[in-house]
This record gives sequence, C-alpha cells and structure tokens, in this order.
Amino acid sequence: MSKVTLHRREESFGLLEKSITDLRTYRRRVYLFTTFVATAALAILMSLPNKYTASARFLPHDITPVNQLASLAASIVPQDLLSSSTLPGMKSEGSKLRGLYKSNRFLDAVLKRQYESRENSASLSLYVLLEEPHKEYARIELLDRIRLDEDLKSTILTLGATTDDPVLSANLANACIEELEQLKREMEKQSAAEELNFLSAQIREEKENLKLAENDQTEFLMKNRNYMTGDDPVLRQKVTEHEAKVFYYSHVLLRLNKMATAAEMSLNRDTPRFTLIE
Repeated sequence: MSKVTLHRREESFGLLEKSITDLRTYRRRVYLFTTFVATAALAILMSLPNKYTASARFLPHDITPVNQLASLAASIVPQDLLSSSTLPGMKSEGSKLRGLYKSNRFLDAVLKRQYESRENSASLSLYVLLEEPHKEYARIELLDRIRLDEDLKSTILTLGATTDDPVLSANLANACIEELEQLKREMEKQSAAEELNFLSAQIREEKENLKLAENDQTEFLMKNRNYMTGDDPVLRQKVTEHEAKVFYYSHVLLRLNKMATAAEMSLNRDTPRFTLIE
C-alpha cells in the first residue's frame, strides 16, 4: 500500500515540475514576442518622417453685394412669399471660402508658387517639393495637406498646412491665406459688377413703376378733386391705396439705390478681405 502511494506522489511531482517548466517557456515566449513587437513598432515610428503643422486663424469680412441683395429682398417681400429661385440666398463667408479653397483655381495658384524649405534654400514649386509633376495628382496631394475649419459660433476660420518640413508648412499656410484672399477679392469684384448691372436694370424698372404710380395718383386726385372734401369711404380707401403704392415703390427705389452705391464701392475698394488673428 505504501509503495502505491509513493509512486503516485512521484507522478504528481513530475506533472507539477512539467507544468512549471511549460509555464516558464510560455512566459519566455511571450516576453520575446512582446519585445519583438515593441522593437518593430519603434523602428517603424523612427523610420516615418516627422509631420509639422502650421495654422493661421482669420476672420473674413462679410459685406458682399449678394448678401446685401438677399437682405433687401427679405426686408421688402414677406418671408413666405420670397422664392429662393428669384434672388440669391445668404451664405456665410466660411461656407463660401470652404468651396473656394477646394476649387482648381485656388489649388493651381498655390501649386505654382515658389517655396523655401529647411532642406532646400532655393525656391521651388510644390510640384517639385511634393515630387508629383502630374497636375491632378498634385491637387489631391495638396488637399490632403491643407485643411480649413470654421467655428460656427465665432465665424473664425482656421487654415492648417501639414508637411514633413516646418518651414515649408509655415510658408504653405501663408501662401494659402494670400491666394485665398486674392481669389476672394477677384470673386467679389466679379460679383459686384454683376450685381451692379442687375441693380441698374432694377432701378430703371422701379423708376418706371414709381412714375406710373405717381401719375395714377395725380390722375385720380384730379378727377375727384371736387369730392375729396366729403366723407365718402370708397374715395378715402382709394386715396390710401394710391399713397401706399407710391410709398412702396419709393421705398424700393431708395433701397435699390443704396444697394447700387454699396456694389459700386465694393467694385472699387481694395482693402483686406481677412483679419488675421494669429
């Protein structure tokens, strides 16, 4: 009986020793694997180029003739009668600029500019610095490196540029701001010229409407001058209608003239379109 018990104890000790050995082997393998993964990850990170982001915050000036024309329409025509297809709607300057900075016109202007970098003292175009001579691919590459965000509460815009070179990132961000402002200036001048032509035609039309309304009012008063001293409610109602019609066309004409003056000033002004914050 004692021999059987002793044999079982020796067998149990053997299994325990084998388990401990297997556990040590497993721990050693886990340690080696973890060390290998960490070393490989560190090597990959060290092999990747550093990324540098330069950003600029600015505030656009919201005084375009299109927005002023939409304000005029909203002040004269009831909101439920105003059709979005008849007059341009009001848009924030941020939404307009986000559309402009993705346009080929802006991207091509930025790509053609000359830039200095930390590695190259000579000024080179982005086609060379990005090593992408094909225009379409260069545009895609540039869009991947720049970003324009808007704070809807403060309407402040932030433009960021990311490259492998800190000097190039800063120069690229500045170039984007300058080209975006120049494009905005050109678009505003074109829009102002179009709005001025439109407003001039509207002013001529409203002058004719006002002249007709005044003539109708004068003709009505002349025909009924002998009865105007009475208390005829129909005549008083007609007088009120003619006065309201003349006042309406006078008000519209006054606002259109102010709009035309603003559009002409916008066409001729050459002031900064952005206010740089930092």
